[in-house]
Amino acid sequence: MQEEDTALSVWTSIDGIFRDNQLARAVYIDAEYHAVVQGDLTIMQYCTKLKTYTDQLRDLGQPVTETRQVFHLLRGLTHQYHGDIPHITLRNPLPTLLQTCSFLLLEEHRAEQTARLQGAHALVAGGGTSPPTAPPIAAPGRGGRGR
Repeated sequence: MQEEDTALSVWTSIDGIFRDNQLARAVYIDAEYHAVVQGDLTIMQYCTKLKTYTDQLRDLGQPVTETRQVFHLLRGLTHQYHGDIPHITLRNPLPTLLQTCSFLLLEEHRAEQTARLQGAHALVAGGGTSPPTAPPIAAPGRGGRGR
């Protein structure tokens, strides 16, 4: 910025720099977007990460359609959710990204509940440790000190 520059000339320069890099940034963000898989992420973390990339691409003039977003989300799911994919893709019309994330969140919650119940059942069936109990109280006249 020079002393003789006006606000308009400074703004025009900044806008030019942003627009000059727009396509190059979109290429890199698109590559990162297509490399995302769920891995160790929760469903919420995974959906949020994908949404962040699609928002960035939209802001750079490269919007991703809702259908493509759903397909990409399903493609990157871990093996745990592969059985849920037909339930989503057989719906007509295809659910939105928000509906798909909501469905998968419920499935994640159901799986966590099932795992907790199975763990509790295994503990009981395996004779796992139970809370300590107080020793039995001897009845008067039976087995006390006076014997």
